[in-house]
Amino acid sequence: MTSMELQFLDLLSISATFSTIGMFLVGIPMCKSIIRKKSSEGVSPVPFAMCAVSCFFWLQYGILKHDRTIVLINLVGFILQVLYYAVLYSHSKQKNFIHLIMLAGILACSALQYYLMKSTNHNTTLNNLGKMCLVLNVLNFASPLAVLVNGSNWKSIYCRCNSIFFLLQKEVIKTKSCECLPLPLCAANLIVAAQWFLYGLLVSDPYIKIPNMIGIALAVFQLSLFFIFPKERAHRG
Repeated sequence: MTSMELQFLDLLSISATFSTIGMFLVGIPMCKSIIRKKSSEGVSPVPFAMCAVSCFFWLQYGILKHDRTIVLINLVGFILQVLYYAVLYSHSKQKNFIHLIMLAGILACSALQYYLMKSTNHNTTLNNLGKMCLVLNVLNFASPLAVLVNGSNWKSIYCRCNSIFFLLQKEVIKTKSCECLPLPLCAANLIVAAQWFLYGLLVSDPYIKIPNMIGIALAVFQLSLFFIFPKERAHRG
C-alpha cells in the first residue's frame, strides 16, 4: 500500500468511526421517549440484542485482526446497545420475552469466547469469525422484521447497526408516501455503508466488503423511494 493510500485509509478510518458512532446514537431519542412515557410498549428488543451480539463478534474480530478502528467502533456500539437494552428492560412489562432474548445473546457471546479459547490456528479462526460476523450483519438487516412477531409498532424501531427499515419501506409502498421515511437517516445509511465498503476494499477484507455492498444496495433502494413516491400523502378534498 502506497503512502497516499495509507493517508487516505487513516482519514477514512476517522470519518467512518465518527459516522458509525453517530448512527449508533440514534437510539438515544427512543430511550428518552421510553423514559418520558415510562413504558417501552411497541419497541422490540430483538434489533438491540442482535446489534449488541454483532458488535461483540466484530469486537473480537477486530482484536484478533489487530484492527483498532474495528475494535473502537464496536466497543462503543456494544456498550450503547447494552445501555439501550437496559432502558427498554427497565420499562417493559414483557420481562420473560426480554429475558429469553438476553439469554440467547449471552449464550452466543459465551459460545464465541469458548471457541476462541479452544482455537489454535490464528488464520483459520480469523476466517471463521469473519464469516460469523458477515452472517450477523446480514441478519441485522432483517432484525426489524421481528416487530411483526412481537406485535410492535414499526414507528418505534430506531436501532441501526446496518439495519434497514424494512417496515418503514412497507409503509411507504402501502401509502405511496415517503412521509414516514427519514431522508437524513437513509442518506446516512448510504454514506456509512460506502465508507466501510471502501475501508474493506483498502484492507482487502471480504467480510467487511460483502455486507456493506448489501448495505449500499438497500440504502440506494431506500433513497429511490423518494423519487418514486411524494414526500407527503395526497389529501382528498
